[in-house]
Amino acid sequence: MNKLVSKNLVKGLPETRLSKDTLCPACEQGKMTRSSHPPRMDTNSKSPLDMIHMDLYCWVQNRIVSEITRLK
Repeated sequence: MNKLVSKNLVKGLPETRLSKDTLCPACEQGKMTRSSHPPRMDTNSKSPLDMIHMDLYCWVQNRIVSEITRLK
C-alpha cells in the first residue's frame, strides 16, 4: 500500500503511511486461513478386510480403472 501511495499509482487513495504490520481489510481477509480438521482417534474399519471408503487422487483412480478394464 505504501508503494502505491508514494508512487501515486492509484487515484483517490488517501495519502497516509501505513506501518508494515497494518493490513487493509481486503488483504487481511485474503490472508485468513481455515483451521485444520482435528485428528480423529477412531478408525473406520473395525476388523481386518473391512471396506473403507475414501477419496483418492484422480490419476490413481483413472489408473486403477484402466487396469481393471485391461484385466477383463
